[in-house]
Amino acid sequence: MAAHSPIKPRRTPRRVAVAVAIIVLPVMLLSVMAARHIRHIAAAAGQREATALNQFARLAARELSHRLTQLEEDVIGFLDPATEESLTSSLELAELAFPGIGGFALMADGRVLYPRPDDGVPGETASRAAFVQAHRADVFAPLSADGLGHLFLTDAPSPWFATLHALRSGSTNGVVGIIWGAERLDNWCAEVARDMLPDGYILQLLGPGQQVLYPRGQSLAPVPEAGPAPLVADALLPAHSFPWTLRVAPHDPNQLPRLIHNQVMLQTAALAALCLLILAGLAMLVSVTLREVELGRMKADFAANVSHELRTPLSLIRAAAESLTTRPDLDAARQSKYLRILATETQRLSDLVDTVLRFSRIQRGTQRFTPVRADVGAAVQSFLARYRLYLDEQGFALQEHLPAEPLCAPLDIEGLHLVLANLIENAVKFSPQHKNITVSVERRGAEAAISVTDRGIGIAPDMHARIFESFYRVEAHATKETRGTGIGLALVKEIAAAHNGRVTVDSTPGAGATFTVWLPVADA
Repeated sequence: MAAHSPIKPRRTPRRVAVAVAIIVLPVMLLSVMAARHIRHIAAAAGQREATALNQFARLAARELSHRLTQLEEDVIGFLDPATEESLTSSLELAELAFPGIGGFALMADGRVLYPRPDDGVPGETASRAAFVQAHRADVFAPLSADGLGHLFLTDAPSPWFATLHALRSGSTNGVVGIIWGAERLDNWCAEVARDMLPDGYILQLLGPGQQVLYPRGQSLAPVPEAGPAPLVADALLPAHSFPWTLRVAPHDPNQLPRLIHNQVMLQTAALAALCLLILAGLAMLVSVTLREVELGRMKADFAANVSHELRTPLSLIRAAAESLTTRPDLDAARQSKYLRILATETQRLSDLVDTVLRFSRIQRGTQRFTPVRADVGAAVQSFLARYRLYLDEQGFALQEHLPAEPLCAPLDIEGLHLVLANLIENAVKFSPQHKNITVSVERRGAEAAISVTDRGIGIAPDMHARIFESFYRVEAHATKETRGTGIGLALVKEIAAAHNGRVTVDSTPGAGATFTVWLPVADA
């Protein structure tokens, strides 16, 4: 006896899993790399902002120093240091010619030449003379070898800063100072901010102790302890100018973090959407693959079932034909029995072949139905008259409930007969105990309802939709023991749709089933 070869396990799920892994692993790797790239982009955005701020600060510092130097040269060039009298007169004229400045002259012997403390001039001029007298030592200290210097004192009522110019000619040896007023400094800074900074940035001028010189009365721009990039940039004025620091910062301290956060969120959302799209495509691919695998399995089962369905009537036909040809002594009753078997099984075989061929033509789109106006009840009655003999032989009782009045609808008579044949054949197959079938026709609203009811094993509600799929058979013990092609109900659904109708099922396990074909009524 030949040994059976072992059944090979289905490898399709494993292959699908491998294919999924081949796609998912690179996607995960790309996602990780993209996430790292997003972090690099955020860091680069912070670095770009820091570079821009530093550039703005350096340019603004040079511009502020340039404006200060230019005005210093204009004022110093206006002075006449030939004699003490000419120097004093030119300082008075300079204060008139250049609003917002004040002047003083401190001689080498310690005298305050201008403004004179003993002139009796009250107010700011007198206090300026007293302040210069009190800081004689501080005035000469900042002078460089070229005779220029800058004096910045913070112990005055308000920050006090002056440009110094040494006098070394004849009797006027000493120092001339040009005191810059706060309004003059405010104007310079405002002009620099307007001309050198883009919108959305602010400028601050800081003294050596980080006190805010401009804008007056404001606090320091915040410097974060940590973050993707500094939110401020500082630049010192050139060495020959005042010891000040110019600071540039965004008007909104949260501007850069918000910008980086928005960029990160946007690119993360794009990455997430891409991953979801890939996963959705992958899920669809897996679903289609598994569906194709399942469809392939159902087609294989269909081929096996059709072979079995063909073999059974052929075996009966062959046995009946052999009996009739090899046994001429058969009595009339036996001959009649074998002839009925030949007729019944031949019809059954013809119906099966016709069903398969029609289904094949429907699948290819070559099947054409030509509905014409006909009486539904008469068409059903005609079919049942031909099919009753088969049901009697199977031991089934058939009840008919047909309308007394004509109920017309567009019908392809041959198609309707094929629908009834499949529905009644299913009722026969799946009613092993209660062999009762009821066929009814009635009008319900604008539709004609053709129902086939049995008292068989029934169908679970979650299977109601799937039983109309091609090649699908319910995975249950009772159905596995009953052979079938798996195309009968799919064919019923297609024929109903070709009549602009539909098919429904009402069934619960163990309580039988009612299949109803709904066709639009054709009123006269």
